[in-house]
Parts: sequence; structure tokens; C-alpha cells
Amino acid sequence: MVRLVKKPELIYKTDFFQGLSNSGQAEMVVYAMKKLIPADVEHAMGLWGAQKSSFDLTDTQINKIQRAIALQLAFNKSAQAYAHFGQLNQLDATTRIWAVRAALSEQNWTHVQQALDKLTVNEKAKERWRYWQAKAFFTERST
Repeated sequence: MVRLVKKPELIYKTDFFQGLSNSGQAEMVVYAMKKLIPADVEHAMGLWGAQKSSFDLTDTQINKIQRAIALQLAFNKSAQAYAHFGQLNQLDATTRIWAVRAALSEQNWTHVQQALDKLTVNEKAKERWRYWQAKAFFTERST
């Protein structure tokens, strides 16, 4: 585990998990990916895409990794961010709000409206989101 802290990409070496249970491997993959993603999200996405089927991960573990990728892409203002939020099985308060921000960043009013529709009633009641609801509504109507 100490080696994994210093070099999380070790999870993709075939001999790294020798002797570990499937659940132990899965936990280490989640840990390592959460370390790799902020450092280099593009590299982490490549590793994840190529290797995710190699591990026996639960839906919750997969969602944790995909959540971290989507959030990092949004923090980086990547054009890919909104699409990655759409791949999440579950949206929490943080991911709902960042999905709206990602849609706003790409200035795609259809995506903005879709993301706003996923906010809870309490979230939608906040002034900033009411503003963007109106902006999206009138922008879509005028095009």
C-alpha cells in the first residue's frame, strides 16, 4: 500500500495485486484512481478506459471514479465535463451543481436546462439557479 501512495499508476501492473482478494484490489483501484485523477485527468481517463473491465468493481466504486473524473473535468473547464456527468448513475448535490456549471461553461442552453431540471426543489429555489433557469428558458425560445 505504501508503494501505491507514492506511485498510484502501479495498479495497472499485472503483478501488483498478487495475493490480494478481489475486494482488496477494487479498493486499491478506487484509491489509486482518486490520486491519479487530480494530477492528470486525461492520463487517468485513458488508464481507466483501458483497464476498468479488468477489475471486479461494484457500481458504487465505478460511480466514485467516474464522479471524480467528471468533477475534475469540470474544475478544469473541459468541454468533456458535461458528458461525463451524464455517465454517472447517481448525482449528489455537488455533481448536480457542477453539471449545471459544466453546461454553462459550454454555453449549451439545452444542456443547461437538462442539468437544471436535475436539481432538487430546494436547489432550484436558490436565486442563482432561478436566474439561469430564466436565461436558459428565454435563450432557447429566442433561437
